Amino acid sequence: MFKYYGLLPLQGFFTPKSIAGARKRNIKRVVDTVNHRAERVTDRKDFLHYILTTMESEKGMSREEMNANAFSFSIAGSESLATLLSGFTYYILSHPEVYKKLVIEVRSTFNSKEHIQLSSINNLGYLNAVLLESLRIYPPVAVTLPRVVSYGGEVIDGRFVPSGTTVGVNHFACYHDPRNFHRPDDFLPQRWLPETKDHTPFDKDNRNCLQPFSFGPRNCLGKNLAWAEMRMIITNLLFHFDMELDPGASQWLVDQKIFGFWVKPPLLVNLKRRGISSSSRPTVDSQEGS
Repeated sequence: MFKYYGLLPLQGFFTPKSIAGARKRNIKRVVDTVNHRAERVTDRKDFLHYILTTMESEKGMSREEMNANAFSFSIAGSESLATLLSGFTYYILSHPEVYKKLVIEVRSTFNSKEHIQLSSINNLGYLNAVLLESLRIYPPVAVTLPRVVSYGGEVIDGRFVPSGTTVGVNHFACYHDPRNFHRPDDFLPQRWLPETKDHTPFDKDNRNCLQPFSFGPRNCLGKNLAWAEMRMIITNLLFHFDMELDPGASQWLVDQKIFGFWVKPPLLVNLKRRGISSSSRPTVDSQEGS
């Protein structure tokens, strides 16, 4: 907002030293990581391989641009996923019927951890529905992602908006609007299931408005990776552990604030490791997890 009003030079006088210091440490960590990778000789074609091989070309990135983008990737690929997994865990453990259905789906689909593969977890229909509902009710990026109207202006929702105007849709407000979703403040994964989504009371839901990864040519380039990570982490968690909310976490969601990302208190969850029988069929024992 300092930048928006042309007051960026004053930012340092109002920013707590703890925040400024943490940002500097994060930037240094990312730059050190990029430098280490750039100096490393390897045949592995990872993400930075393609950037490094084009640096000398006309369309290549400078080292400063590479560092800046790497810093964005480190935030987008960590904080947003951690936020979604935290909200997902809280909501399923706050709704025992949802948790039970998820456990049945995962443990009846896979006989052993070796069977849990990226290709096989895509077809977990109830898990996908719960993930969509988690993204709706607790979107990791709950604020407005701004766009600037291009030259000549645009007609948006029947109104002309001149070029240079900053516009956007607030994710949280959009997903919690009763004009878009039935009972928007309630956690209802069934609104996304094929057998119920087109029937009363969910047939009037505006499901297309759910765009947690943004929309258009500037949407999240890591969307597919994020989906793969979410499914894989959650499937393994539900397969290997029995879970319940710690009594102290019952009010975890109360009074949470949003400053770009959610400001989350610790989410305390009790885990019990499940036993695996000799036939590779999962069974429950009393072995305590952490």
